[in-house]
Amino acid sequence: MWFAGVLLFPGIGSGQGVERFRLLDNPNMVVAGGEGVMQDSYGFLWFPTISGLVKYDGYRITVYSYDRLDTTSISENDVTEVFEDSQRRLWIGTRQKGLCLFQRDHDSFIRIYPDTSQKDGLQSFRVNTIAEDGQGQIWVGGDALQRISSVDVHTRQFTFQTLSL
Repeated sequence: MWFAGVLLFPGIGSGQGVERFRLLDNPNMVVAGGEGVMQDSYGFLWFPTISGLVKYDGYRITVYSYDRLDTTSISENDVTEVFEDSQRRLWIGTRQKGLCLFQRDHDSFIRIYPDTSQKDGLQSFRVNTIAEDGQGQIWVGGDALQRISSVDVHTRQFTFQTLSL
Protein backbone atom coordinates (compact mmCIF):
# COMPACT_ATOMS: atom_id res chain seq x y z
CA MET A 1 0.00 0.00 0.00
CA TRP A 2 1.24 3.47 -0.79
CA PHE A 3 0.14 7.04 -0.25
CA ALA A 4 0.10 9.82 -2.76
CA GLY A 5 -0.84 13.45 -2.35
CA VAL A 6 -3.00 15.06 -4.98
CA LEU A 7 -1.95 18.13 -6.94
CA LEU A 8 -4.73 20.49 -8.01
CA PHE A 9 -4.49 23.44 -10.37
CA PRO A 10 -6.70 26.27 -9.10
CA GLY A 11 -4.49 29.01 -10.55
CA ILE A 12 -4.58 27.93 -14.20
CA GLY A 13 -6.42 30.43 -16.37
CA SER A 14 -6.13 33.20 -13.80
CA GLY A 15 -4.58 35.47 -16.42
CA GLN A 16 -1.24 35.73 -14.60
CA GLY A 17 0.46 33.05 -16.68
CA VAL A 18 1.67 31.31 -13.54
CA GLU A 19 0.50 27.82 -12.72
CA ARG A 20 -0.21 27.29 -9.05
CA PHE A 21 -0.32 23.93 -7.39
CA ARG A 22 -1.78 22.98 -4.08
CA LEU A 23 -0.80 19.70 -2.50
CA LEU A 24 -3.61 18.01 -0.63
CA ASP A 25 -1.80 15.99 1.97
CA ASN A 26 -4.21 13.60 3.66
CA PRO A 27 -2.72 10.46 5.27
CA ASN A 28 -6.16 8.79 5.17
CA MET A 29 -6.37 8.96 1.39
CA VAL A 30 -4.65 6.06 -0.31
CA VAL A 31 -5.09 6.33 -4.06
CA ALA A 32 -3.52 3.03 -5.10
CA GLY A 33 -6.08 0.86 -6.86
CA GLY A 34 -8.34 3.69 -7.99
CA GLU A 35 -9.19 3.53 -11.68
CA GLY A 36 -9.55 7.24 -12.40
CA VAL A 37 -10.62 10.68 -11.29
CA MET A 38 -14.01 12.08 -12.28
CA GLN A 39 -15.30 15.66 -12.11
CA ASP A 40 -19.08 15.84 -11.75
CA SER A 41 -21.50 18.46 -13.08
CA TYR A 42 -21.27 20.35 -9.76
CA GLY A 43 -17.50 20.71 -10.10
CA PHE A 44 -16.56 18.20 -7.38
CA LEU A 45 -13.62 15.85 -7.99
CA TRP A 46 -14.24 12.19 -7.12
CA PHE A 47 -11.42 9.70 -6.54
CA PRO A 48 -12.08 5.95 -6.41
CA THR A 49 -9.55 4.49 -3.95
CA ILE A 50 -8.92 1.32 -1.96
CA SER A 51 -9.67 3.39 1.15
CA GLY A 52 -13.14 4.51 0.07
CA LEU A 53 -14.61 7.14 -2.22
CA VAL A 54 -12.95 10.55 -1.92
CA LYS A 55 -14.64 13.86 -2.81
CA TYR A 56 -12.77 17.14 -3.15
CA ASP A 57 -14.95 20.26 -3.24
CA GLY A 58 -12.14 22.76 -3.84
CA TYR A 59 -11.55 23.38 -0.13
CA ARG A 60 -11.73 20.10 1.75
CA ILE A 61 -11.57 16.37 1.29
CA THR A 62 -14.43 14.08 2.30
CA VAL A 63 -13.76 10.34 2.51
CA TYR A 64 -16.80 8.07 2.23
CA SER A 65 -15.93 4.72 3.76
CA TYR A 66 -17.74 1.53 4.68
CA ASP A 67 -19.34 1.42 8.13
CA ARG A 68 -20.88 -1.92 9.07
CA LEU A 69 -23.24 -0.17 11.49
CA ASP A 70 -24.52 2.31 8.89
CA THR A 71 -26.61 0.81 6.07
CA THR A 72 -26.42 4.11 4.17
CA SER A 73 -22.60 4.06 3.97
CA ILE A 74 -20.80 2.88 0.85
CA SER A 75 -20.89 -0.94 0.51
CA GLU A 76 -17.10 -1.37 0.71
CA ASN A 77 -13.92 0.70 0.69
CA ASP A 78 -12.36 -0.70 -2.49
CA VAL A 79 -13.94 1.58 -5.11
CA THR A 80 -13.21 0.83 -8.76
CA GLU A 81 -15.39 3.28 -10.69
CA VAL A 82 -17.30 6.56 -10.34
CA PHE A 83 -19.77 7.67 -13.01
CA GLU A 84 -22.28 10.53 -13.25
CA ASP A 85 -25.20 9.96 -15.61
CA SER A 86 -27.21 12.54 -17.57
CA GLN A 87 -29.67 12.82 -14.66
CA ARG A 88 -26.74 13.85 -12.40
CA ARG A 89 -26.92 10.58 -10.45
CA LEU A 90 -23.59 9.34 -9.15
CA TRP A 91 -23.00 5.59 -9.58
CA ILE A 92 -20.15 3.87 -7.74
CA GLY A 93 -18.64 0.51 -8.67
CA THR A 94 -16.79 -1.62 -6.11
CA ARG A 95 -14.32 -4.48 -6.31
CA GLN A 96 -16.39 -7.10 -4.43
CA LYS A 97 -19.74 -5.63 -3.31
CA GLY A 98 -21.46 -4.54 -6.52
CA LEU A 99 -22.84 -1.09 -7.12
CA CYS A 100 -23.89 1.96 -5.09
CA LEU A 101 -25.99 4.99 -5.94
CA PHE A 102 -24.98 8.18 -4.14
CA GLN A 103 -27.87 10.19 -2.68
CA ARG A 104 -26.62 13.79 -2.86
CA ASP A 105 -29.52 15.21 -0.86
CA HIS A 106 -28.81 12.86 2.07
CA ASP A 107 -25.03 12.49 1.60
CA SER A 108 -25.55 8.73 1.71
CA PHE A 109 -25.59 5.64 -0.50
CA ILE A 110 -28.07 3.07 -1.69
CA ARG A 111 -26.29 -0.28 -1.84
CA ILE A 112 -27.07 -2.54 -4.78
CA TYR A 113 -25.63 -5.93 -3.90
CA PRO A 114 -25.19 -8.73 -6.43
CA ASP A 115 -28.06 -11.22 -6.47
CA THR A 116 -27.19 -14.07 -8.79
CA SER A 117 -30.25 -16.04 -7.64
CA GLN A 118 -32.53 -13.54 -9.42
CA LYS A 119 -32.50 -13.28 -13.22
CA ASP A 120 -33.12 -9.52 -13.04
CA GLY A 121 -30.66 -8.91 -10.18
CA LEU A 122 -27.17 -7.47 -10.38
CA GLN A 123 -24.93 -10.34 -11.50
CA SER A 124 -21.49 -8.74 -10.93
CA PHE A 125 -19.67 -8.68 -7.63
CA ARG A 126 -16.90 -6.61 -9.23
CA VAL A 127 -18.01 -3.55 -11.19
CA ASN A 128 -15.25 -2.48 -13.57
CA THR A 129 -17.09 0.10 -15.61
CA ILE A 130 -20.31 2.11 -15.73
CA ALA A 131 -21.49 3.94 -18.85
CA GLU A 132 -24.53 5.58 -20.40
CA ASP A 133 -25.63 5.09 -24.00
CA GLY A 134 -27.30 7.60 -26.34
CA GLN A 135 -30.76 6.58 -25.12
CA GLY A 136 -29.91 7.30 -21.47
CA GLN A 137 -29.59 3.63 -20.54
CA ILE A 138 -27.04 2.88 -17.80
CA TRP A 139 -24.75 -0.09 -18.43
CA VAL A 140 -22.70 -1.91 -15.78
CA GLY A 141 -19.72 -4.06 -16.72
CA GLY A 142 -17.97 -6.60 -14.54
CA ASP A 143 -18.57 -10.34 -14.27
CA ALA A 144 -21.46 -9.69 -16.71
CA LEU A 145 -22.59 -6.83 -18.93
CA GLN A 146 -25.94 -5.52 -17.74
CA ARG A 147 -28.32 -2.68 -18.47
CA ILE A 148 -30.15 -1.13 -15.54
CA SER A 149 -33.76 -1.53 -16.67
CA SER A 150 -35.51 0.17 -13.76
CA VAL A 151 -34.54 2.40 -10.83
CA ASP A 152 -36.81 3.20 -7.88
CA VAL A 153 -34.83 5.05 -5.22
CA HIS A 154 -37.84 5.28 -2.89
CA THR A 155 -38.29 1.50 -2.62
CA ARG A 156 -34.59 0.85 -3.33
CA GLN A 157 -35.56 -1.53 -6.11
CA PHE A 158 -33.32 -1.91 -9.13
CA THR A 159 -33.72 -4.37 -11.97
CA PHE A 160 -31.12 -5.37 -14.52
CA GLN A 161 -31.11 -7.00 -17.93
CA THR A 162 -28.11 -9.16 -18.74
CA LEU A 163 -26.68 -8.92 -22.23
CA SER A 164 -26.14 -12.35 -23.77
CA LEU A 165 -22.98 -12.62 -25.80
